[in-house]
Amino acid sequence: MDYTRYSGAYSYFYIPGVNLYKFHLPKTLADTVDLSQMDTARQITIPCPVNDYVQIYYLVGLMDSTDISTAVLLYDFFDLGAGSASFAYPPKYVQKYETQVWGESNDKSEQFIYYNYSDSVPGTIEFQDNSKFTLVATTNSDFRVTFNGSKPSYYNTAWSAGPVSFDVYESPDSTLQALSLLKSLHSRMLAGQDLSGLTLVNFNFETATGYGFLDFFNYACNPSRIQTYSLPYESEYFKSF
Repeated sequence: MDYTRYSGAYSYFYIPGVNLYKFHLPKTLADTVDLSQMDTARQITIPCPVNDYVQIYYLVGLMDSTDISTAVLLYDFFDLGAGSASFAYPPKYVQKYETQVWGESNDKSEQFIYYNYSDSVPGTIEFQDNSKFTLVATTNSDFRVTFNGSKPSYYNTAWSAGPVSFDVYESPDSTLQALSLLKSLHSRMLAGQDLSGLTLVNFNFETATGYGFLDFFNYACNPSRIQTYSLPYESEYFKSF
């Protein structure tokens, strides 16, 4: 079986029929591995949200939480579908588990991203949904959104007018006049472009636990911070128009 190998990184071997696994640190391309002593994997069933469709599920384990290069792919699945997903993972030797899930609504107008980085594998998928917000106004001269309950770290709007695309990241407390803002930039590349038809094409928001608007972007725009620290929880919601 061919697979991607990284020098100094563990390989993960799992046998579904007997629910046993073993980690091995390869020394050559033709190692002989003793499987007389193996560990038992832990079974888990994750219910998928009602009326949503899970496209991708990734589970990564960090053997050393201070070194991202020790990451090992433990499980991945595409087109998970509705209902629930059952799989097994190694409960021993892994210091941190990184869970990433992508999903969408049945009509494909809404997309969801869920992320968790912790000492354990989460037993539920906490997707954001359209009950978390109300779009009060969506024109290019007046965009307003109210959030029900806790506010996200930020929201983003994407606008389009012919060949022109325009994205704006805003604090959850902010309103937006997209057309006025775009014109105020006095872009030479936009000189002569008809922007009157600027239309909302996408709305999304992201929640990162403990991170407000400025805190989040101070983190997201700092490459050294991203490489040394992972957010413990993050979820995103996308709506297309």
